[in-house]
Amino acid sequence: MSVVSKNTQEVADRIRVARKTKKVTQLELAAAIGIDRSSLAKMELGKMEFTLGRVLAIVEFLNIDPASLFSNDNITEGKNG
Repeated sequence: MSVVSKNTQEVADRIRVARKTKKVTQLELAAAIGIDRSSLAKMELGKMEFTLGRVLAIVEFLNIDPASLFSNDNITEGKNG
């Protein structure tokens, strides 16, 4: 397993915060994006990188603005929120 970059870890942290803010469990999000819970946990901990496809599936499921994962601003709702 590779070590993820600082930027990747920041995105992972923002995804975890967004998931918890939406009151979604790791199990629920993992099932929604087609992976197992342990893989999502590794991604959130920075032990495994997110693919672009996974990030897009996550932002769609959580209904958040993808840009908010890559900025220092608060996580914002997506177009449908």
